[in-house]
Amino acid sequence: MMSIREHAMNFLANRDHSQHELRCKLARHDYESDAIDQALQVLAEEGLQCDARFADSYVSSKSQAGYGPRYIIQQLQQRQVSSDLITQAIRMVESWDSIIARVWSKKYTASMQSVKEQAQQRRFLLSRGFDAEQVHQWMKYGIQTVLEQE
Repeated sequence: MMSIREHAMNFLANRDHSQHELRCKLARHDYESDAIDQALQVLAEEGLQCDARFADSYVSSKSQAGYGPRYIIQQLQQRQVSSDLITQAIRMVESWDSIIARVWSKKYTASMQSVKEQAQQRRFLLSRGFDAEQVHQWMKYGIQTVLEQE
């Protein structure tokens, strides 16, 4: 039978986890909450589990996958990462404008668009987690830049 530490290390070997995620996964193996807390504290002290590192890698991964800040923030909040760590990680992203441009360019072309097509594109970008102001700025100025480059 594996120890609580071995279970935690197996989870962390696959990817970083927030402390909350690890706690939930370990609880499924019927470990007592005191033992889980103690194991998580030791892992944190040893630098093997770190919510800041988890938040940074999660933001990097999801922004590279084309998700916007609202989506990423919501996901990190569900994983109970602190607001300060979320804010720090979100600020590390170089340019949300380049991400929204890449996401839009993968799916759409800059040819003249009807109002219906523009509304569809707005909904798509909003569903990817970009906020309304970012989408508005992209639809107003970003697409125009793409048109000028063609």
